[in-house]
Amino acid sequence: MPELRGAAPIEWAIINGLEQTGVTIMRMDARMDSGPILHQLPHSMDATVTGGELSEHLAEIGAQVLVEALALLEQGRLTPARKTTRARRTRPN
Repeated sequence: MPELRGAAPIEWAIINGLEQTGVTIMRMDARMDSGPILHQLPHSMDATVTGGELSEHLAEIGAQVLVEALALLEQGRLTPARKTTRARRTRPN
């Protein structure tokens, strides 16, 4: 997290058999997918989850994570962190 980027990261997480995904709130900057991470919430994936189910669940989690991030920002407790891993493209090269 954020391991996948590009088109259809939810579907590619399932296709690649990832055991964990999640939601990342990041600050935008001039380059694509390069801003610092502001807040994250990991989520374990069941091997039988469908793209629709995971999409719905991550949307719910995403709303909660955004509210948490805004509260932390308001309290001055949101510390941007640089990503430590490079994101993989979700499409074949």
